[in-house]
Amino acid sequence: MARIDNLKHGGSTMPHQVRRLNAAAPIGYSSVSDGALEILSDEGLIVRGSQYVSGLFRGDGTFDWSGPMKFAGDVSVTKTLDVTAAARFRDDVSIEKKLDVTAETRLRAKTTVEADLDVVLGGKINVGTRLALDPGTNAGAVVFSNTSKLISDGTTLVLFNNNGFISLTSTAVLITFGSHRVELDASGVRMPSLPAAGTGANAATAIGVTSNGYVRRMT
Repeated sequence: MARIDNLKHGGSTMPHQVRRLNAAAPIGYSSVSDGALEILSDEGLIVRGSQYVSGLFRGDGTFDWSGPMKFAGDVSVTKTLDVTAAARFRDDVSIEKKLDVTAETRLRAKTTVEADLDVVLGGKINVGTRLALDPGTNAGAVVFSNTSKLISDGTTLVLFNNNGFISLTSTAVLITFGSHRVELDASGVRMPSLPAAGTGANAATAIGVTSNGYVRRMT
């Protein structure tokens, strides 16, 4: 009878122990030395405080995170890093392979180019709003906003400005304006388009060359 009374009324009776087991949360005071702890519910592992991992944190599913993250050590990404929001780098960035940018890019600080800068056909370098370096015009051109150009066709360098232009080849320099032209080559100076002398205001006098090479009118 004493044993029955103890089971009914004692501090560590069987019913009391059953109630303690029902209300217990043993996982809060547990450790797994061998094997693994597997959680099969859709909610997974819910941590409302903090979590600390001192070993390897590894997984093969989707890592979905909606709050801020801070990495104090090295981060290695072995596949595509797809960023769909603004990104900020506050220290030096080293890019050791090709950088392929398909959107508008703005450089707001001094930029140093230590190797070739190749601008292919379809692209050009705009210097302010008044000057463009355009590889698509002839064999390359410097184009000014007033339509004047410095161009090359591969053998001749030409400076255009409205009705006048200067052509420079490996053998001659040509100065042209409208229908008039002056040519300078190894043989001397030619003026193949000189108009005939007229009378009155169009009358002409002879010209000569001084000993130091200046052209003078002979009166």
